[in-house]
Amino acid sequence: MNHLTDEQISRRVDGALQGRALAEVEAHLAACAACREALATLVANDEALRPALTHDPGPEYFETFAARVEDRIRAAGLSGAQARERPAAWGSPRRLAWIGGLAALVVGGAAAAAAKAGLFKSLGKFLWVIIGGAAMGGWALFKRFSGRKETPPPSTGQQ
Repeated sequence: MNHLTDEQISRRVDGALQGRALAEVEAHLAACAACREALATLVANDEALRPALTHDPGPEYFETFAARVEDRIRAAGLSGAQARERPAAWGSPRRLAWIGGLAALVVGGAAAAAAKAGLFKSLGKFLWVIIGGAAMGGWALFKRFSGRKETPPPSTGQQ
């Protein structure tokens, strides 16, 4: 015996069968327990889903849907992969640039004060190279990541 197709059972539940097609499906259902069980399952699922399928929130609901979703995401904060992408302890590159610039100023100021007091005479040029390198490295970091752009000199109009 051939069983009814899912489409035939669905059309029977929806009331879309008429005439000879309806009579054939009804005769088959009277003789086939498996198809009656499939019909009963489909009817039960249809009844369970009916409240969700018949509720129409209206166009106003969908006009503000995207804004409501964005608000809920912002309220929940970052999560998942976004939360793991937070910067390291130094923070953003701009913060690192400020720290490097400040370190350069502190090292340079300390070196100038120590030089004035005569503390570097015994260490010679070696220590000056180290301190100068640290200061220049901090300044380079500051320029690189501070977001400030070097402006070219104004054009004189002559070539």
